[in-house]
Amino acid sequence: MRKLLNGAVLAALIGGSAGSAFGQQAVTAEQVAGVWKFHSGVSHDETTNTDKALPITAGYLSFVQIGKNARVVVITALGDRKPAGSTPTDAEIAQLYKSFGAYSGLIEFGTTASSDGTPIVNNVDLALNPAMPGKLSRVYRVSGSTLTVTLKASDGHIETSIWDKVQ
Repeated sequence: MRKLLNGAVLAALIGGSAGSAFGQQAVTAEQVAGVWKFHSGVSHDETTNTDKALPITAGYLSFVQIGKNARVVVITALGDRKPAGSTPTDAEIAQLYKSFGAYSGLIEFGTTASSDGTPIVNNVDLALNPAMPGKLSRVYRVSGSTLTVTLKASDGHIETSIWDKVQ
């Protein structure tokens, strides 16, 4: 009887989590609405199984909920960013441009989550680099006041960045 009961409990637990990524709920626009500050990031090379820190040292994500979707503004800066003079030289302008990222787009959230998180598509419509607009695929996971963003690049790198909710 005890084995039967334990088996029934185990079956209920497995059955209750089937199809829901072991209880992982899809991330929604409501959950990400607000401002998030960059905490840390790592790039993992799947071919060599090595990790290195992302060059980003500062950044913000700002989400505004629009129905089931969200508008995001992304601003990031690299660690080697140097101040320019009051009238920047061409070299200083180039360095400032290369060390700063900014774009905005409409986020479409996937309706189901995997064990990795919720797939999203950012339809970028405005960017510091005019060549950037288009669709960016990411995976979002929210845990408390932490947002994890994962990008699986075609070159075998997986970039994971951690963002803290600004209260």
